[in-house]
Amino acid sequence: MMNSYDSLRAPGAESGWQTWVDLTARMREDTLAPADWEHFYPKYRSLIIMYGRKQKLTRDQIRELIDLVYDTIRAKDKIRTYDRAQGRFRDYLGGIISNCIRDIRRRAQTRKRNFIVSMEDPPEPPASASGSEEWRELWQKYLLSLALEKLKHQLSDKQFQMFQLCRLQGRSAAFVADFFQESTVNVYTVCSRGTRALRRLVEEFQEELSPEEIPDEVLLRTAYDGLKAFRSAEREDATC
Repeated sequence: MMNSYDSLRAPGAESGWQTWVDLTARMREDTLAPADWEHFYPKYRSLIIMYGRKQKLTRDQIRELIDLVYDTIRAKDKIRTYDRAQGRFRDYLGGIISNCIRDIRRRAQTRKRNFIVSMEDPPEPPASASGSEEWRELWQKYLLSLALEKLKHQLSDKQFQMFQLCRLQGRSAAFVADFFQESTVNVYTVCSRGTRALRRLVEEFQEELSPEEIPDEVLLRTAYDGLKAFRSAEREDATC
């Protein structure tokens, strides 16, 4: 039976965010159904934009990439035919996006040749040897940003603002305490609990990552950078 899960009307969903996290977790666990993909895609576009940026595509090429990835997945039923035995869904999907980027670059190169009246071919664009590594790094930032976003919904507005100012933006505990008229002890307590909670959430999203091996400052910085990059891609998506 087709999954009838409706992300817009899911119990407890806040503007679809909680459902987005749920769908992302299921995708990582290889349980995303075709109907789920329809709900997930509007949010997932931003990750494609982020990868297109890393691959130095133009704005028009990123628009083309979004359409090409979606058409490839729909036309070839890539979600249903995914075989977990062949590897992680992360790498499988990254391969699809990378192939689409190569197609876009080949088309661009062909268009250049049509305008060059010369016996020499134009130079080929340099191959991105680090493409798969960039994709894994981006995927990790994406999942860490989801963990941070989920933490935001677990804390009160005031607690998250304290945590953000102190741990994510590097403000001193004394400054944050004075700003919120709280004791420095309370600020340290909120930050310590927030960091521990973030590590637990990271374990939910990133099973191949061992948070215990990553220092607090690296974990927090990566999650915060990922969240800012994702928000920037969302803003760009509005114009794509």
